[in-house]
Amino acid sequence: MSGNEISVIPQSTHLTTIYGGAVDLVSPDGPFLWIHDQTAVGGGDLVVQLELPSGNPTGVVYDYNLSGQPAGNTGIAGGLFITDELVQDTSVIIGVSQGTPSDQLFVLELFEDVIAGVNDNSIANFNLYPNPANGIVNIQTKLSGEKSIVIYDVLGKQVLSTILSGDELNISELKAGVYMISVTQNNATATKKLVVQ
Repeated sequence: MSGNEISVIPQSTHLTTIYGGAVDLVSPDGPFLWIHDQTAVGGGDLVVQLELPSGNPTGVVYDYNLSGQPAGNTGIAGGLFITDELVQDTSVIIGVSQGTPSDQLFVLELFEDVIAGVNDNSIANFNLYPNPANGIVNIQTKLSGEKSIVIYDVLGKQVLSTILSGDELNISELKAGVYMISVTQNNATATKKLVVQ
């Protein structure tokens, strides 16, 4: 909030022409930064995945003009954001394609049911409450034993890492905002969004 520059990813690293971007804290092997790239390559409507914090391209690219535009419409990159509020149990990227003859919004499935209970690498009955939280948050699972907890801010920076033997986690040091909390127990991992008030 001070306006100080925290980090820079030079264009020579990310190789994109940025017209929108969104931080991805939910995809496996992340965090990532998705860029809406208005380059002339592929018609100027590319969604490009970058590693964080390096900013190096991963090679994952979605060309909306070739993959999703209705016949007769072409577009160039606009804004981009990620949400889990549109489709139940699914995180999606939503982009703006500045199109001819018309502008469009498009939705790409990012990761299905990253929260818990669907894939083999999730923790059964992972419950996080209260959420939003202030001071203390409870982390309950079906399993007994220690839990490894890692919390990331919206930029993908790790802000807390601890081993929890009970259910209560002190989050009083965290500023108000949105975080992702990753819980690992008995070689299984699950992630949820945590809102701190």
